Amino acid sequence: MTKPWAFLASIFATDFAGGGARVAICWIVLKGYGGAGLGLVTLLITVGQFFGSLAAGHLTDRFNRKRIAVFTNWLGAGLFLLTAIGLSQGAQPLSNLAILAFLIYTNLAIHDNAARTLIPRIESSLELREINGYILTLGEIGYFIAPVLIGLTLDKFGAEIALSITAGAYFIAGSLFSLTRFRTTNQDNPTTDCEQTQGLSTKFFKKNYWLINGIYAAAIANFFILPISTLLIPIKLERLGASAADLGYFYAALSLGLGLAGLSKIPKITGFSEGALLHFYITLAAAIYLLTYFFSTTWVVYLCGFFAGFTLALFEITWHSTLQELTPPNLLGRIYGVNSWMSFGGRSAGMAVASWAATSFEVQPTIAASIACLFMLVAAQRITARRLHRLG
Repeated sequence: MTKPWAFLASIFATDFAGGGARVAICWIVLKGYGGAGLGLVTLLITVGQFFGSLAAGHLTDRFNRKRIAVFTNWLGAGLFLLTAIGLSQGAQPLSNLAILAFLIYTNLAIHDNAARTLIPRIESSLELREINGYILTLGEIGYFIAPVLIGLTLDKFGAEIALSITAGAYFIAGSLFSLTRFRTTNQDNPTTDCEQTQGLSTKFFKKNYWLINGIYAAAIANFFILPISTLLIPIKLERLGASAADLGYFYAALSLGLGLAGLSKIPKITGFSEGALLHFYITLAAAIYLLTYFFSTTWVVYLCGFFAGFTLALFEITWHSTLQELTPPNLLGRIYGVNSWMSFGGRSAGMAVASWAATSFEVQPTIAASIACLFMLVAAQRITARRLHRLG
């Protein structure tokens, strides 16, 4: 078997389109309707991600996943092309742009679920860990390149061309995905068989405690660690008197760490359960960020961004590979949906709490308190896991 180049190229094109979409939509809304309009659109993007995550699993566990992945790519292309045509006829109402944002990010959440759940069935010589690593790296490259190119296109050629480029990227992604070869299973021909459509139950989660461990770890990582990189570190740099370029260097270091981890050949750490390994990675990432509490210099912040990004990427690769290996195929879509919903929820709540804490207290104690809380929650989960293991 060969390497899944068509699949990986499709993922890159989708991530490029997603990265460019946020820039294009937000800039068009900001220029036309100001901060209030942008706030509405940003809210609907988040709501779309939540809704898409919940709906995705019910679709991908019941219908042909490859067809869903290809259709959602082409649907994204159609939505952007229609918007470009509309803008060429004159300014679009805010309601139209808000609905577009909602539909696009609902659509992206469904596509991500379909693509991720197909990874175990790719006909490839690569292992799951390698494929997930390449996906992460390509995502970082796509989300790095697209905002720059789309931003330049908006300035030089206008919104219609920028949206058309995004539509083209989605169309190419769908075309490439249709060329990918997957192993055939019963899921490709859904029936009313109870095994095909069985629901998630409390009994299932109790029986598969590794799943609770992983979803819990992903949620607290999004709640405590993500706000450090996206909110608290930028505030810290600003209060240190750093420039916008310094913030750019930090994010570049973070992306470099994430991207290199996806290409790394680091062997799996033996002697740890999957849950313990996930907890180790997020605890290590938090400990790395804790160094910014003791050393208030920009180069230390850059280094922390790089190594934290590298460690968090290993967490993500390990978790996705574990989900794809251990989850029953007929439940994988819904499990991914629950995982995404919990992650988005943790991210939104974490950003809200961190924003309040950073404005009510100093940023340094906020970072330290976030990391201390994560340490305690990880320790509590490890104790619970050991007790359940002994009882089992």
